[in-house]
Amino acid sequence: MSLPQALETDTSMDEETSKLTKQLQDLLSSENNK
Repeated sequence: MSLPQALETDTSMDEETSKLTKQLQDLLSSENNK
């Protein structure tokens, strides 16, 4: 698990979080558009 490393670097963590958040939003929007 590379969680400790991710927590140490805030910038990379923020990038990953924003990516995941965007993916989640895309999934939700596609689900709603069915």
